[in-house]
Amino acid sequence: MKNSILIFLISFISISASAQLQEAVERFQFDPSISYNSTIPSPSEYLGYELGTQYTFHHQVMGYFEKLAELSD
Repeated sequence: MKNSILIFLISFISISASAQLQEAVERFQFDPSISYNSTIPSPSEYLGYELGTQYTFHHQVMGYFEKLAELSD
């Protein structure tokens, strides 16, 4: 009984971990056929760090959106 519960838990954790990894990879795939305006900075270029590595304050997000509005069509 204990062995079957242990096997179930290990399987559940393994499946959950692999699903999260795959979701992160798929989430940031961009369509290569679309042309992007290179003058518009990415969030990491504007903020100075990769998203998710540091906390981003509301005013920083709003500043980025204002920059997007200023530079885009």
